[in-house]
Amino acid sequence: MDLESPGPTFAQRALEALQTPRGPLQGLAVTLNYIPYDWKQAQRLRDYLQTLNFDKAVVVVSSEGGLFDYGTDEEILTNLEILYDITPSDAVLAGTITPVGGPGRIFNRVNGVRIVPRTLTDFERLIGQAGWMVQESIEQPMNHVVGMRKISRLDVMK
Repeated sequence: MDLESPGPTFAQRALEALQTPRGPLQGLAVTLNYIPYDWKQAQRLRDYLQTLNFDKAVVVVSSEGGLFDYGTDEEILTNLEILYDITPSDAVLAGTITPVGGPGRIFNRVNGVRIVPRTLTDFERLIGQAGWMVQESIEQPMNHVVGMRKISRLDVMK
């Protein structure tokens, strides 16, 4: 699910390369389906996820240079709440956030891109409201790469 097709097109070519003879995914039945999606229309995410069967699924969601970098707090919460409610308990998320004071803030001045910088602490507090926690964070020159997992809703209410 992506707003634009170049990323999914690249991912499809990478998947095909990994499935070639002697490739690490040789013989595996793996498919990639591109679905245009704008996180501002979160009901579409709910509708799509409800069509899937997660019985034997491994669910990994990623958002690099997307929702967590550009989305409002409300957009992030809405999407994460839907993912929390519908995906299996062991689903994981990976993504990037733009740190406050980092070089990413220059994009807002130079080309008018609407990056929303956040501290890691503020991001953890935000996603915690939707039932997620940062399990791992790697600081990069332009952003933080974060790995997230679900937490108990009881912990969220504390």
